[in-house]
Amino acid sequence: MCCTLCCPAVKLSSPLLELRIFKSHNFTLGTIFLIFAYGSMLSVSTLIPIYIQNLRHYSATISGLVLLPGALFLAFLNPLCGRILDKKGPYILSLAGLALLGGATLGLSSIGAETPLITIIIIYAFRMLGVVALLQPLQTWAVNSVQSKYVAHGTALMNTVRQVGGSIISALLVTVMSSSAKSHGDIAGIKTSFLVTSIIVFISFAVCAFLMHPKRTAGKETENKEKVSYAPKNPPEHTIITIAREYGSGGREIGLKTAQALGIPFYDRELIAMEARECGLSDNYVESFEEGVSFRNTAWDWAAQSYGTFETHLFNTGNLSEVDLLYQAQKRVIQRISQEGSCVIIGRCADYILKDYPGCLRIFICSDLNQKRQRIQSEYGIALEKTDITMKIKDGQRAFHHKRYTGQVWGNPSNYHMVLNSSLLGIDRCVRLILEGIHQ
Repeated sequence: MCCTLCCPAVKLSSPLLELRIFKSHNFTLGTIFLIFAYGSMLSVSTLIPIYIQNLRHYSATISGLVLLPGALFLAFLNPLCGRILDKKGPYILSLAGLALLGGATLGLSSIGAETPLITIIIIYAFRMLGVVALLQPLQTWAVNSVQSKYVAHGTALMNTVRQVGGSIISALLVTVMSSSAKSHGDIAGIKTSFLVTSIIVFISFAVCAFLMHPKRTAGKETENKEKVSYAPKNPPEHTIITIAREYGSGGREIGLKTAQALGIPFYDRELIAMEARECGLSDNYVESFEEGVSFRNTAWDWAAQSYGTFETHLFNTGNLSEVDLLYQAQKRVIQRISQEGSCVIIGRCADYILKDYPGCLRIFICSDLNQKRQRIQSEYGIALEKTDITMKIKDGQRAFHHKRYTGQVWGNPSNYHMVLNSSLLGIDRCVRLILEGIHQ
């Protein structure tokens, strides 16, 4: 009787972790950078308490208070770095993070037995600012280089390797401290370990400056994007128009007139029943909460921005919230109707869902503040004193919803083919420009 374990033919058709993504040069390089950065963070976070408690003879409470400002930097500045990353990209942010990390670590290598604790607090806080500026851009740059179907594998692999590799690097640097301390004393051992850490960071800075430069990686990124394009085997000849719009900008009216001019279906409120059937929620729920923001969603996103995807799972019960179920249903419905024929789709992250779909024209409609106020009052019957707060809530929900499910900035011109200001151009002119864009 053949033993299953001895049979060479036994093989998982779908591996738990797809190791072939390490063939991606950028992913492998980014992972290596993350290992050294994370190991550097862990080692210094280990060595400073040893220095404060064992060599300076302060209590564990004092040691924790010295590290507290740096920990607060790590927790609360991550969202700010995320916004900078969206606008400027990972290159400048990564170099700034490595420069801060290396400079602050070099500063720690000069500490002595009489160094004031406030000096260590300031240096460590700036060092953690470097960590904040470094970890998120590196992870984004690396994961974006793999095919879309492997993104989940890439994130899981990167977080696992980061944790394990960072722990190994940290242990090695502690070993450096112990070896140097035997010959030159404990303070010298601490300083040597900090010096070695700063050298590693500056080497990483040089490598990162050369290999992460946008001009050098642009060709490879373009090649990867071509590989992951979403397109059916037989590309359709029809056109899909997606319209994202600010509240009160007249985007729905523009979409409706465009659909009428072309004689094609128009999907906005018509999607509600389709989405409700798809996810098993009521029509009323879909209409009320399709772009809503719950406390649970907000907590998960804050955790993801502050601590990374791996740690976010600690907050996740494993069950999709209703908002998550609704988005997945919207995605399936939008992909299905986009294959059936030409149409106009309003909102619902359709521009992102169909961003690689052949024949998709992505539009964003904005408007001046006064024009939006007038439209909201006349069309929706909202009182003058409530228009501004209503606009802020509605647009805030749309921006948050878009960021949560696409990772992109809502309204960023680089994500659309056309950005039209309805107050400057007028509704009819916007429609004509869209029609011209289709023909071109």
